[in-house]
Amino acid sequence: MTPETIAEAAQSEIIYGVKLYPAGVTTNSQDGIKDIEQLYPVFDAMQKFDLILNVHGELPGATTLKAEAEYTPIIRRIHAAFPNLRIVLEHISTREGLETVRQCGPTVKGTITSHHLLTTFEDAEKDAFSFCKPIPKTLADRIALVQAVIDGSSKFFFGSDSAPHPIESKKTNKDGERGDCAAGVFSMGWTTCLVLDALEIGTRCGWITKEQTTREAIEGFLSRYGRDFYRIPTSSSHSVDSESPKSRIRLERQGQTIPMSITSSDGKIEVVPFRRGEKTWSLYWIEG
Repeated sequence: MTPETIAEAAQSEIIYGVKLYPAGVTTNSQDGIKDIEQLYPVFDAMQKFDLILNVHGELPGATTLKAEAEYTPIIRRIHAAFPNLRIVLEHISTREGLETVRQCGPTVKGTITSHHLLTTFEDAEKDAFSFCKPIPKTLADRIALVQAVIDGSSKFFFGSDSAPHPIESKKTNKDGERGDCAAGVFSMGWTTCLVLDALEIGTRCGWITKEQTTREAIEGFLSRYGRDFYRIPTSSSHSVDSESPKSRIRLERQGQTIPMSITSSDGKIEVVPFRRGEKTWSLYWIEG
């Protein structure tokens, strides 16, 4: 990656950002970044051309539970050096990650996944299909993530981080017993519904209140804040304030069950979804 590559990407009008993977912290990242300052000319070009830096924030060599927290000083360093560079700390899993985003300026945001809202370290340790990177952390971290979803600050928005690894890559069976497996969960077909599941659980457990869980807060997290930060135009026909929106989603509690597995049409690839066999919300697209 070079400043010239960034200039070319910016002219494409279809590239919004560049993903940074530290070396060896997740699946297929063995050739990732080792010296962050070598990328400063690239970051300078990204700031100039207004491309977003998307960061998988884990420190190489750190212990699993501390890798994200120990990477947060690097986020602060990049932000201090390039204050106008838009940065997204992806798939936050810790209170330290949340606090770093909050303490940085308006050019720094964070994404939160449905699976980090629903699991802890223990879940990922015992179930291969809940194992991801960054690995889910403690219950206190999970509670903080749920609270961040509805805080209305626009600092945090939804990111699925769905990764449909074939069952062979998980090196396990359908029961999900953990072995040495690929990091990543497959949630895409139900991930929006799972966010609502997490908010329901949070309300029942007293982590958040029903009054906090407003339509505006949920729409902001799922739809508005990310689009605004990426500066993706929203036509009047797609506005949530429009009387006749062209395309919306409707979520209803109808007892839908997440399938135990999904197989490709040729029968060669089988993928096991996150929270397989559990009931969740149903999602429908509303057109025109």
